[in-house]
Amino acid sequence: MKTVLSPHNGAPQILVDCKCQLGEGPLWCADSGRLYWADIEGQRLWRWSEAEGAASCALPGPASFLARGPAGTLVTAMARGFGLIEAATGRVLALGSSLRAPSGTRFNDGKTDRQGRVIAGGADLAESEPTAGLFQLSPQGFKPLPGRFTVFNGPAFSPDGRRIYFADSPSKVIRTASYDPDSGMIGRPEPFAILGAESGYPDGMTVDAAGGLWNAEWDGWQITRYHASGEVDFRIALPVPRPTSVTFGGADYDLLFITSARSRLDAAELTAAPLSGNLFALRPGATGLAEAAAVLPRDSQGWDSQGWIRAGG
Repeated sequence: MKTVLSPHNGAPQILVDCKCQLGEGPLWCADSGRLYWADIEGQRLWRWSEAEGAASCALPGPASFLARGPAGTLVTAMARGFGLIEAATGRVLALGSSLRAPSGTRFNDGKTDRQGRVIAGGADLAESEPTAGLFQLSPQGFKPLPGRFTVFNGPAFSPDGRRIYFADSPSKVIRTASYDPDSGMIGRPEPFAILGAESGYPDGMTVDAAGGLWNAEWDGWQITRYHASGEVDFRIALPVPRPTSVTFGGADYDLLFITSARSRLDAAELTAAPLSGNLFALRPGATGLAEAAAVLPRDSQGWDSQGWIRAGG
């Protein structure tokens, strides 16, 4: 059924009753007017547009984030490493085999910087030790970056691309560092915001055109907007405990899309929050920025020379 979002500000509205186990990675694609997101645990790719409504297709594995790829494709990370999938069908077209998440971990979240490099980090499956890595996919190929994480979330980049924000979620600290747009090098991280005992855990995030950071709080029942200084601007209450990520989209980038999760909620918790796992949206009075398309390693012979293998190869 087609769903139309009200043009008025107000409480978040259910945009799609999708009941994802672990909804993540919302991505707005202006060329098609579609929002894409993934259900990591349900292994499905979802899409929504105001003209077409919502639809989904099966994925061959857990896709942890989404970035725009070449025409009609999305870049993600799956169990075997970075992947290129067909947006319309969920079919894996190619896999980047050079980097894989270490044993006992999986890729968890990622995004393109303003130049189109993909920065993606992982999560310890037991969520107990900082064993997961951080990786970069760029025109120069695949490489690991410094840092170890228990559950990496983010990143987000300042409007000028010179600062990066990310979190190791169990620490309840959002960190920031300088970022070199020319080299893709990350400076020394420092605390940006520390979430209190009354808040949840920092999860997915995005930056608006004014430089404010929007963060979804897992187990926090809310979205928080921070000034570029790290001070809290305001919070938006949600009807679900586990929002997972946020992104701006729509024709004017004035819609805030919010994914959420049902994962590991027991029967009583789901009774108290039956809307968990759905996609929400609202107009918060701010505008966002388009995410850059991923600039991938390739040559005239295709993907193989930089570690890509064709699906089934």
